[in-house]
Amino acid sequence: MRTLFFFLVLATTLSLNAQINKGNWLVGGDANYSSVKYESEFNGIKNSSTASSIRINPNLGYFFRDKFTGGLQLNFTFLEPGSSINSNRYGFGPFLRYYFLKEEKRINLFAQANYNFGFGKNASNLKTDYNGYGIKAGTVLFFNSSAGIELSLNYLNSTSKSNLDGGREDTSKTFIIGLGFQIHLEK
Repeated sequence: MRTLFFFLVLATTLSLNAQINKGNWLVGGDANYSSVKYESEFNGIKNSSTASSIRINPNLGYFFRDKFTGGLQLNFTFLEPGSSINSNRYGFGPFLRYYFLKEEKRINLFAQANYNFGFGKNASNLKTDYNGYGIKAGTVLFFNSSAGIELSLNYLNSTSKSNLDGGREDTSKTFIIGLGFQIHLEK
């Protein structure tokens, strides 16, 4: 407990000049765990199921303007459906992020939008293509001028399609609490 207290005191007493300025880089990512509800339609029959998922999303961005960055986000998702076979998904897509408070603030607020597309494969070698978008908002606590930890509320909407028996389409809409870590590299 003393170590945690010492760390918090040290983190709040260091001087801060966050690197969210034009020309700097953002490197990091986030991870989350969720329970997802899927709705599917197969040969005209609608079905719904739930699944647990772990998502890891590394990213690389560039600050085009002060407090505004855009870049590429990778996506790795492991799904464990309750009534189906495990599957893995790999994807990538662009993202845009905006920080709302001044650069020198130790705690800042941000909003992000992203689009992802990719492919998946399960243990039965059934291949799927997917695409979707995500929106998240949260807060970042900067430990120093270069590193921060994030807590965010994410909304994900995705559609996956497979060629199983004439075609199958699954749609998921998910709210997730995410935890992330970002490093801000000075130009």
